[in-house]
This record gives sequence, C-alpha cells and structure tokens, in this order.
Amino acid sequence: MGLSFMQDDRRNDISVYRLAKAKECVVTANNNIVAGDFKAAANRSYYCIFNAMRAILALNSFDSKKHSGIISAVVY
Repeated sequence: MGLSFMQDDRRNDISVYRLAKAKECVVTANNNIVAGDFKAAANRSYYCIFNAMRAILALNSFDSKKHSGIISAVVY
C-alpha cells in the first residue's frame, strides 16, 4: 500500500509519529530488562524495529500494517 497520494509534509508527519512510537518501545524494553522481564523486552524491541522501519518506509511513500509487508519492502 502506498502513501504516494499524500503530500511530502504529511509523509514526514507520519514518519515522525512512527519514530516516536519506536522510541517509546525502546524505553519500555529497557524498563522490562531492568525488571527482568526478558520476554516482554524482546517483544518491545521487535516493535521498536517494526515502527522504525515503517517510519523510514513512509518517507518513501510505502506502508503496510502487516509485518510481512514491511519485511518484504526492506529485503527488496
């Protein structure tokens, strides 16, 4: 799914929002590590990467809510 119909500044806003979500996941992952909850930390770390990649891809007019869509876009 593309974001090509959006203006560049709107894509930038989406990217900034998603990057903020990624940063929140990093903070939560760190808190989980401190608490010894490594399974939750791994989950939050994964979502940090997922949200960061969605932020980058939004700048290139691409989006996917599915993990497989993000992975394919990054691999190719």
